[in-house]
Amino acid sequence: MPCCFYNCCCLLFGLAFSEPSFLDWHTGNFPGRDHLMWEVVSEDLSTSFPRGGAPVKVKPFLQDDRFILPLPHEGTQRPLRLTKAAGKPGVMVETEGGQLYFDGHALAPASAEKAAEQKQVTFNGTTFAIRKNRLVRLEAGKTNPVLDFGRDGLPDDDVRDLAISPGGALFVATASGIGILSKEGKWSHLTGKAGGLPVEDVTCLSFADDGTLWVGTKVGAARRHPNGEWNYRMGPRWMIGDEVLDIVAEPDGAAYILTADSVTHLFTRRMTLREKAKHYDAIAQARHVRHGAVTSCNLRDPNNFDSWYMTDSDNDGLWTAIYLGAKCFEYAATKDPEAKKLAKRHFDFMHRLEHITGVSGFVARSLRPSKYQAGGHEEYNYHGDGEWHESKVEPGWQWKADTSSDELSGHFFSWGVYYDYVAKGDPAEEKRVQELVRRVANHLIDHDFTLTDLDGKPTRWAVYSPRMLHGDLAWSDQVGFNALGILAHLKVAIHICGDQKIKDAYKMLIDKWGYNVKAMFAKEMLPNTPFAGINHSDDEMAWLEYYHLLLYPDEDEHLHFQYRYSAARSMRPEIPERSPFFNFPYAVTEPQWAHVADGVDTLERWPLDLRNFAVRNSHRADVVVDPRPSRHHQKLLIAPLPIDERVPEKWNLDPYEANGGGNGANEECGAEWLLPYWMAVYHKLIIEE
Repeated sequence: MPCCFYNCCCLLFGLAFSEPSFLDWHTGNFPGRDHLMWEVVSEDLSTSFPRGGAPVKVKPFLQDDRFILPLPHEGTQRPLRLTKAAGKPGVMVETEGGQLYFDGHALAPASAEKAAEQKQVTFNGTTFAIRKNRLVRLEAGKTNPVLDFGRDGLPDDDVRDLAISPGGALFVATASGIGILSKEGKWSHLTGKAGGLPVEDVTCLSFADDGTLWVGTKVGAARRHPNGEWNYRMGPRWMIGDEVLDIVAEPDGAAYILTADSVTHLFTRRMTLREKAKHYDAIAQARHVRHGAVTSCNLRDPNNFDSWYMTDSDNDGLWTAIYLGAKCFEYAATKDPEAKKLAKRHFDFMHRLEHITGVSGFVARSLRPSKYQAGGHEEYNYHGDGEWHESKVEPGWQWKADTSSDELSGHFFSWGVYYDYVAKGDPAEEKRVQELVRRVANHLIDHDFTLTDLDGKPTRWAVYSPRMLHGDLAWSDQVGFNALGILAHLKVAIHICGDQKIKDAYKMLIDKWGYNVKAMFAKEMLPNTPFAGINHSDDEMAWLEYYHLLLYPDEDEHLHFQYRYSAARSMRPEIPERSPFFNFPYAVTEPQWAHVADGVDTLERWPLDLRNFAVRNSHRADVVVDPRPSRHHQKLLIAPLPIDERVPEKWNLDPYEANGGGNGANEECGAEWLLPYWMAVYHKLIIEE
């Protein structure tokens, strides 16, 4: 946001960020204030969000899936190429010693026939073939090399494969892209810049009947749909090894992909979002629940799901809150008793994180048994990092201190949705939520708006104190963001408890310290510093906080304008990320502006397999690498790629990172998908057909 608007707002409300204001702008009568504020908000929305809206109709879609079969290396079985199987589904895998039949699920010996020679095609009455990696014409018994190179010829003289498109053009795979010869005899190129080809070092080509083009490259495979949209598939999620030796498209747009180490059947299945939600829920409940906590799990053997185990994490409360939120919205939308049962189970864990500390209002990061038996589905490092304490109220258990603001954001968000959508109507459960929220809110207020640890000092990150935020330079880049957080937490507490003490604290932070105006600039860090404004952990927290800050009413409607403006400022830089986790909370109160369709697209693309397989994108010809590294010193892309070309991870990670993931030994739980989906269902942001 330009500095001029920042200054205007400060002048408009008589507030400065560097010192407290005693001007009661909150109740004062400023002529034209409402009109001016709404003009600012609406103009910013109309220029920043030119498309979008809700609700969005969602039809069944095609979900990519795959079956990968490692190939044997014994004797003369080195794979060479694929050919379509005659009269039956599947492909023939040609090896140095003969053929194997692959039906998409298993390999079987087929024959000892010698592998066929390289293919040749007839185009416009001329037979084209490849000889020693050169494109040639076979004319009158002679082999005539094609010497057309450059702008009006082939992209490269190193030729690997040929294919005729359903439209009747000749496609030639080369080391520098694809050359396309039209029926009229004109050459054009398909490269990264000219057409969006992800990798230009092409090894093979194959067309489906509908015009879908599959391209094998030295690093992965790519699919171009008839509408020109590309999908890039590389890494162990899709194949073993990088270089694609051959590729065969199926009539329905699926493909068989051959590398030196594997053959993959990459296929699509027709799914609905509701079916996908059940798939992720099954994963979460099978191997991601630890004493009521829900988080990622590890695999001792990345290829064996039975080898799973869980451990504690710094953010067990936050990750559980996200799954708990999903269950609350699911129950609100469907009234499924199983969803309610699971919501209560995971709220019990959130409740326990406060109880186990023995300190009223102080929530732990995590908990674990003081002893465990090795070799099972739990594994702990009792000599690792972190501040652990033996519980005095639950003997035999330990809890982790130094709780962060991330955790509080998750707690207050989940308490709000649990109270509204699950506990309401059950007096005992309503009271249990109220008492928990009251204890934590009072703890914050009584400790100068900080979460204060056993040592009597604030934890490292849960600091909302006006004294500290205004008087300590170390916190100067967090003023707006932390102001947003404490206002959201107190607003949830006011809604659930209604205590005058909490109302007074909320009003004091606004009237005396201008936290409402500071919250308008939550997406702000010190200017001219590296990575200013780029922190996806903060973004994840902010959208959990915005949900209730925007949804719950205020006695003074002027505050709502400012919270809406804050959300608009925070939403603008998020638009390219196509995140349902960010887009949908915004859409709840701004359905006419929000990019719900972008979020739905991400939900549809999300891989079914949630293991953290390694992904590389920095080598691609269709992307631009940012010369500036991330705040974690990783390569960044100028624009984020779709989720199915990245690692499916939580929303605190940077979608602009070019490369990521691991060896598949860590699996996400799916909560990062389930929360925005069920939120969209409950708030009718999507209509499923």
